[in-house]
Amino acid sequence: MLQLDSSSLISLILEIAEDIKLKTPCYSAKWFSDSAGSWWADVPSWERPFYPAWLENKETIMKRWDKRFGDRINELVIIGQDLDKEAIIEELEECLCVEEEIVRMQNKGTFIDPFPVFQ
Repeated sequence: MLQLDSSSLISLILEIAEDIKLKTPCYSAKWFSDSAGSWWADVPSWERPFYPAWLENKETIMKRWDKRFGDRINELVIIGQDLDKEAIIEELEECLCVEEEIVRMQNKGTFIDPFPVFQ
């Protein structure tokens, strides 16, 4: 899973928007980022039952649990009019890491950021 800072992610979203021709004369972009806390996958399994939040939400958390990544997930919301959903999905899926990149990340490897700095 490629980790991008907020500037790189904004650049990526704007590049995708341009690639699939979402720009209009009155184009504007708004960026909002919020943290929902820590991932349960980072808490040892023996320690989780000591947290009331784990006990209260375990069923919901486990429904989305991935064997490899646990509950580590990023969600992207795109709001607009007359958007080509399939094109957006296709463009975003091209950004996903391949197995080799995931293994490199797990082995503490580094990545070259191909996106320009957003200003």
